[in-house]
Amino acid sequence: MAPTDVMLAEVFNLSFGDTYNVRCLGGFSQPEYLTAMQTQGPAQLRYTRDYAASALHEIAHWCVAGKDRLALNDFGYGYLPPPRDKATQQRFFALEFKVQVLEAWFASGTGVRFVASADNFDCSDEARNAFAQQITTAVQAYTLADVPPRAQEFTRALATTGLGVWPGVNPQPADASTVEPSTKNNPLARHGARHA
Repeated sequence: MAPTDVMLAEVFNLSFGDTYNVRCLGGFSQPEYLTAMQTQGPAQLRYTRDYAASALHEIAHWCVAGKDRLALNDFGYGYLPPPRDKATQQRFFALEFKVQVLEAWFASGTGVRFVASADNFDCSDEARNAFAQQITTAVQAYTLADVPPRAQEFTRALATTGLGVWPGVNPQPADASTVEPSTKNNPLARHGARHA
């Protein structure tokens, strides 16, 4: 069973909340990143409703953002809503590529369903499928060393809590016939979290 959005947000908040003064929160109609200056409290990484995929997408944005972008609402990206012409859609794909590859990496280990997003219903199937294939190819070649440092930390936290499994990341049990997540030092154990 894939983790819920609340479980993913809790792992993020436990991993980064105090160190980076940020909270991952769901229940919003649109995803958005608000800086601490804007909120007059911790920065808020807001994801859509109760969607685990939206949580992973916003976490991926946060993980790839550099220090300067973390100081800007929505990481300093202006949103150009669809419809988009072909050239503008290609710029969208270029900006989203690293983020969606990282989202797909997180999804591959957690069992959360990943669908490459063109964020544009008018985008051609050919362009959408080519983008999805580029993401798939990149993720298949990924190892933990390929992801940014904060994403490595999040991946390890998901693995440690039993919410994700990635080759070379999770500790190998002495008896690999049964893999049960540890409840020791696992803040999500009370949720009954288990990645199957």
